[in-house]
Amino acid sequence: MIPKVGNNADSVAGSFFGNRMDRSVIEMQRLFLAIVSCVALTGLTDAANVLGQELTPVEAQTIAREATIYGYPIVESYRTLHAFAIDREGDEFKAPLNTLKHEANVFTPAENGVVTANADTPYSFLWMDLRDEPVVLGVPAMEEGRYYSIQLTDLFKFNFDYIGSRVTGNSAGQYLIAGPSWTGETPAGISKVIRCDTEFAFAIYRTQLLGPDDLENVKDIQNQYTATALSEYADRAKTDDAPDTVFSTPMPAEDSDLAFFSTLNFALPFCPSDESEQELMTRLARIGVSPIPIGTASVIATRLVIHRIGM
Repeated sequence: MIPKVGNNADSVAGSFFGNRMDRSVIEMQRLFLAIVSCVALTGLTDAANVLGQELTPVEAQTIAREATIYGYPIVESYRTLHAFAIDREGDEFKAPLNTLKHEANVFTPAENGVVTANADTPYSFLWMDLRDEPVVLGVPAMEEGRYYSIQLTDLFKFNFDYIGSRVTGNSAGQYLIAGPSWTGETPAGISKVIRCDTEFAFAIYRTQLLGPDDLENVKDIQNQYTATALSEYADRAKTDDAPDTVFSTPMPAEDSDLAFFSTLNFALPFCPSDESEQELMTRLARIGVSPIPIGTASVIATRLVIHRIGM
């Protein structure tokens, strides 16, 4: 299956995945070349053999290329998730998971944390953790002349839905965002149930600024946006608790070595694969890329690769 590609209904989702995304294609090419170079030094071949998977260097290179193409958007998304919602000491931190962060200002050329940011739609950001339960997004009623949108993006960087003027109108609403494993009942008052294929989702809010004197009105609208856990919204007990997670620190964007696969392996359990991808996932597992830990052999293989390529 070809990796999902985000649509361009309002803006490219990649515009909001850090200040490096304008160079994403170049970096992906650089990363792939570095990985292929590592494989050419027989690192991944030896690693696969440690895992009990006999591979030739050509086979290892081919699988590494597939893993890079499939995993690149996942790794980039996880890097943004970690920067925006996990790393509280980082410069890019916005707010904890399931907590809205409003940017009630107009972007200028001096602000380069977001690529191709609009100057007339102040932003709000929200990373949602959907493992425990869905999150309900509440929006207020707005005048017909004001545009707003909520772009919903999964860890594949696929824009899986939109809420806003062009799709749902300017009436007030409550939108339930559910992860891939949720099977609960929809409570009363929900305008729409929206499914996400991954366990984490990114919401990018845009609220139109109608003029230089309109910023206070935009702030008032932003303050009426809500993000509420389903159990709190429906006033009922949670049915499940996600295990405590120690979030892995992603590889720096400047790195182009096999640390890419460590970040990918950590993020893959949050990205259930489609049935059409099972053959691909089986191939990736041959070089140790898998959402399921492959025992201590994977640790041995990683150490062997690092040793062989002199990292």
